Amino acid sequence: MVAADLGRALLLFSVPLAAWRGGLHLEQLYLVQFLVGVLTVVFDVAYQSWLPSLIPSQHLVEGNSKLEMSDSVAQIAGPGLGGRADPGAYCPGCHPGGCTLLSRLGTLAGLDSLG
Repeated sequence: MVAADLGRALLLFSVPLAAWRGGLHLEQLYLVQFLVGVLTVVFDVAYQSWLPSLIPSQHLVEGNSKLEMSDSVAQIAGPGLGGRADPGAYCPGCHPGGCTLLSRLGTLAGLDSLG
């Protein structure tokens, strides 16, 4: 999961970097989108598969429902909250999705040390 997040972050950061250097092409955008999609599938499968190793089996249904509820809330509220972000605070060389993925790496590393 950590490798998938790191890969997605690096791919997403490659877009503003290429634009800054003047070498951004449509082919790169297609490739980045495809590879981010592949890594997202890898992450999502690992994410769902990891839950049974974190919680006891008698709490698995409750854990899955909480996991899906938090995912649904993030998908519904995230774009609206992101649209309200201050445009002046946005760094043109920083992809917000990449920043989110990098911030999650520390959490995943901490959870990995628990198991």
